[in-house]
Amino acid sequence: NISATAGSVSAGTTVVAGTGITATTGNIVATTGNINSTNGSVSANTTVTAGTNLVSTAGNLLLPTTTATVGQIQINASPVLHSYGTGNFFLGASAGNFTLTTANSAYNVSVGALTLSSLTGDVVGKTANRNTAVGYSALRFNTGGKENTMCGYKAGYGMTDGEANSG
Repeated sequence: NISATAGSVSAGTTVVAGTGITATTGNIVATTGNINSTNGSVSANTTVTAGTNLVSTAGNLLLPTTTATVGQIQINASPVLHSYGTGNFFLGASAGNFTLTTANSAYNVSVGALTLSSLTGDVVGKTANRNTAVGYSALRFNTGGKENTMCGYKAGYGMTDGEANSG
């Protein structure tokens, strides 16, 4: 192992196959080129700078449970993939949100920018469970509707609390 207790291991450092790089407090940085992981892992707090690719040929991308601050993939500080809540899946720029009531908004699937972005589950007597929204802004203003399936550009856009609708 090459260890950096409070610093960085930078590009230009050669690591022989079968060894590891560990940065306890600092960063592992490749200014240009790739950081490769063939049979290992690159852990949390590893910094990959612009102009660098993070490549893993055998392994997984492990994210923590989604919260408002972690467990999501972002592009330009906008979440594009996360699973906030129970059994939810959100894919698309600003799809879903991080303010929904998790006990009342579960098992939703959202694919497309701004889909299910108003989901709260806070409508009295209703739960926002088991919705499927596919397409730009589909079910965008759904706050408490459940078991809706909408597919297409702005499908179900203005519906706020409908139940068992499709379109």
